[in-house]
Amino acid sequence: MRYAVKDRPSRRRSIRYSLIWNRARRTLDHLRSMTSNCIRVIAETAMNSILNRSVRSLAIGIALSTASCSTNSNSTPKHPDAISPTAEVQPSTHVDYEVTTTVPCVVEQERVEVDSKAPASGDLDPLFDHIPRQVQQAVTTRFPSHRIWQFSRIGEGELSKFELTVFDPKSRTTCCKEIKPALVCKVASFNLEVTANGDVLYEESHVISEGSVPVPVRDAFQKWSRGLARGTVVWTAHQQKGAQRLYSAQCLVSSVEDYDATFNVEGAIIQAHVSPKKTGSGTDPHF
Repeated sequence: MRYAVKDRPSRRRSIRYSLIWNRARRTLDHLRSMTSNCIRVIAETAMNSILNRSVRSLAIGIALSTASCSTNSNSTPKHPDAISPTAEVQPSTHVDYEVTTTVPCVVEQERVEVDSKAPASGDLDPLFDHIPRQVQQAVTTRFPSHRIWQFSRIGEGELSKFELTVFDPKSRTTCCKEIKPALVCKVASFNLEVTANGDVLYEESHVISEGSVPVPVRDAFQKWSRGLARGTVVWTAHQQKGAQRLYSAQCLVSSVEDYDATFNVEGAIIQAHVSPKKTGSGTDPHF
């Protein structure tokens, strides 16, 4: 009796461990069966998908072959651009421009031919391909890295002109104006007027890089500013209607001292100004 009473706890533990082991084994068997079922379902789904794709491709190939045979058997050939008699035809006018390789594009029901190899003014510019090649070159020359915000065409054919509004997507400059009761803010934009053959009629003043300034203009500025204090030089360009393009250089020496000068494309000085602090008067010592 003494040994039976003493071994009862150990016997209980062994029974408990046996129950736990049996439960764990049943759980493992259940998980193993579920895993095999999942793998079988995934394999069946993949095979069905592959079979469906193969059948669909075969059906499309048969349909295309049938259509090709029926087209070739027709005695009256059709032009690839032929319009179905039931299709609705929209009225449009055709404007011709001097181009090499042309790609048709539609602007408000009007067909315009533009150069497919025209220089791109920037990524994702949806309006750039809707203007003639000569106008594209004028935009990229006067406003490189800019995009077109909007444009309007006045006139028809070679006598037409384009009024464009462009902006620099990389610039952080904004313009804000209070129009009560609202405050209106927009990105800094610039206006440009170009004829259909690419002649610039008007160019709003805007900042340009020093590399875009003609060499005679840079040499004339260096000669004119000799002896003046050095500072940060900012170049701008603009063109008024009926006039030639002008280049302006403004040198910021300090918050109270600066000087600027405007030149034509040949390097001749149009106007110049030096701050009073440098000369003691409002006149330019170079004149």
